[in-house]
Amino acid sequence: MGLLRRLPLVIMQKNKNAMKKTFLILLIIIALFTRAQNTIEKQYGDTVDCLGINVIQTFDNGFLITASKNPVNQYEDDLFIIKTNQIGDTLWTKTISLESGIISKGIQTFDSGYVFTGRADTSLFLLKVSSSGESLWTKTYNFGATYSLGLSIIESSDHNLFVVGENFIGTDVCCTPLVIKTDVSGNMLGTINLPYAEYGRAYDIVETPDSNFVISYSSINLGPPTPKLAKVNKNGSVIWYNSYNNYCECNVNLTHDNGFIISGLQINTNKPYLIKTDSAGNVTWNKNSSDYNVFNYNLKVAQSNDDGYSMVGGLNDSISDLILLKVNSLGDSIWGRVYGGSGNDFGNSIIATYDNGFAIVGYTTSFGSAFKEVYFLKTDSLGLITSLHKYQIGEPLIKIFPNPFSYSTTLQISTNLNNLTLSLLNSFGQEVKQFKNINGYSFTFIRDNLPSGIYFLRLSQKNELIAIKKIVIIDN
Repeated sequence: MGLLRRLPLVIMQKNKNAMKKTFLILLIIIALFTRAQNTIEKQYGDTVDCLGINVIQTFDNGFLITASKNPVNQYEDDLFIIKTNQIGDTLWTKTISLESGIISKGIQTFDSGYVFTGRADTSLFLLKVSSSGESLWTKTYNFGATYSLGLSIIESSDHNLFVVGENFIGTDVCCTPLVIKTDVSGNMLGTINLPYAEYGRAYDIVETPDSNFVISYSSINLGPPTPKLAKVNKNGSVIWYNSYNNYCECNVNLTHDNGFIISGLQINTNKPYLIKTDSAGNVTWNKNSSDYNVFNYNLKVAQSNDDGYSMVGGLNDSISDLILLKVNSLGDSIWGRVYGGSGNDFGNSIIATYDNGFAIVGYTTSFGSAFKEVYFLKTDSLGLITSLHKYQIGEPLIKIFPNPFSYSTTLQISTNLNNLTLSLLNSFGQEVKQFKNINGYSFTFIRDNLPSGIYFLRLSQKNELIAIKKIVIIDN
C-alpha cells in the first residue's frame, strides 16, 4: 500500500520534469526564431539592365525592393518592383512602363499597399499598388517646369503623403526645391515653400515625434550645393531653419536621441560626409570618412542599435565594389566591408532591419549575367553574410587554428602588432569577453565556461578595428 501511495507522486514528479524539459526546448526554439539574424546574398535580373534603387522592410518581415529596368538607355527607366519574404525568396514582381522614367523611392502605406515616386516624362509621378502588386492608381504633377521630379516620399501619421524633389527649370540655375502634400489617394493638398531656397533641390523628409517634419535641401546659386535643414508643421509653416558650412547633396534621418544625421557625398572631397545635429538642427559634430574613396550620389545612412551609423556606396577602384562603412556614434570609422565579385558592384540603399542587421540593395555584374542585376544583401549586425566573397578592407593575414574548437584556439597574425584589444562577441553582436594589451604575433584564446555556438573575435588597436573573425565553439 505504501508503494501504491507513493506511485502517483513519482509519476507527477516525472511529468513535472518532462514539462520543464519541454518548456526549456520551447524557449530555445523561440529564442532561435525570434533573435536569429538571417543573412542573404541574392541577385534578381532580366534580359535588360536592372538596378536596385531602394529597399524597405515590410510589415510581414519581408522586403520590398524598388528597382529600375533600363530597356533603352540611361534616364529612360521602367519601374521594377520585387517583393520577397524574409529570406529573400521572390513572392512577386511587377514591371510598370514609364516614359523617360526616373525611379526614386518606394514606401509601404498603412493599408499594406506600396506607393512609389520619381519622374515620368516631364512630370513627378505617384503610383500605388496593392500588397500583392495590383495597380491601384497613378497621379502625375507638373508645376510649369521643364520637368518635375520626386526624390523622396513619406506617409505621415495622419496618412497623408509628403513628397520632396525638384522643379528643373534650366541648366544655368538648375532647379527649385519642391515639396508637395497629397491625401492618401494622391490628390493634391498643397505645396510647402522652404526658406532661403530660391534655387536648389529638396532631397529628403522625415516626420518628427511631435508630428512635424524636417526636410533636407540645398541652395544652389551658380556654385556647389549648400546643405540646409528646415522644420515645418503640417501646414508648411517654418518652425526653425539651419544652414551648414559645407558642400553636399544631403539626406536626413531621425536619430535615436531625436536629433538628426545629415548624410551625403562631400562635393569638394568626394568622401562620405556626415553632420550630426540635436533636435533643433544645431551641429553636434561633422565628419567625412577620409579613409575611403567612396562614391554615391545620394548617400543615405542607417542607424544601428549601438547608435553608430552604416552607409553604402561603391569603392572607387579600377572597378567598383559594393562597400558598407560603419562609424560609431561620434562619426569615427569602425570598419568597412566590401562585397561582390570580379565585376562592378554598387550599393544604393541601406536600412537597419528588425533583427539589428542591415539590408542593402544596389546592382552587380559579378555573377554571370550579361546585364546588370539587382544586388540584394541582408547582413548581420557586424556586416557579415554567410556567402561573403570578401569582407574586410585592409585586413592583415590572420589565421585561427583549430576552428572549430572545444578548449582553446590560437590566433596567428602576419605582422607584429602591439597593445591590441581582443573582444569576443556572441552571434547577436554583444561582447561577452575582452582581453587587453595583447602583443606579438600570436595569442591563445581559452574557452573557459563559454557555451558552444558561433562567436566573433574582434581585434582592435587604439579603438581602430583591425579584423573580425568568426569562430565556432563545440562540445567534446
